Amino acid sequence: QSPTATIAWNAAVVDNCSVAGASAGEILVLYEHEEAKYGNSEFHDKLISTARSARLSGIETWHLVHTVSADRLQAVIEKARLYHVDWFYATNIGGNWQAGENTWGKPPLYWDQLKMEFGWSPITRVKPTPVVVPTNLTAMVDPSEIPTGGSAILTLNRPMAQCCSRWDWVGTYK
Repeated sequence: QSPTATIAWNAAVVDNCSVAGASAGEILVLYEHEEAKYGNSEFHDKLISTARSARLSGIETWHLVHTVSADRLQAVIEKARLYHVDWFYATNIGGNWQAGENTWGKPPLYWDQLKMEFGWSPITRVKPTPVVVPTNLTAMVDPSEIPTGGSAILTLNRPMAQCCSRWDWVGTYK
């Protein structure tokens, strides 16, 4: 198992059995259905109790809501907040895949509005710093003198041709 991977389970079932099957640190899809049923009398109490159980177990929740019109989007977002959802996605595309509707295949018409609602802004977006690949081998030790029992940070910069794998090692010798 990768230490950087996050597991997302799509149970799409609003039930504590799904919560019991997930582990802390994982993401669990508890709702994948149409907007007309999101928070209705059949699902409201279950959405609250499963979210509570998941939070107590260290599991993040995700709701996927389809067939949401632009004029209903704000109300659906408010419901997601009520259910304390960690991850949320809504689309105007319907869920009838038998009729050829590709529910999750492209962003909804109101994608820009949805991003802004949850805090994404092109102004605050930081572009990644380009990776500079060194042409020569260099090493830096900080501090340059290491007392007995002390520690230091060793930084190696190597050209790609001298890199072995992400599990490479460095040995220090007396």
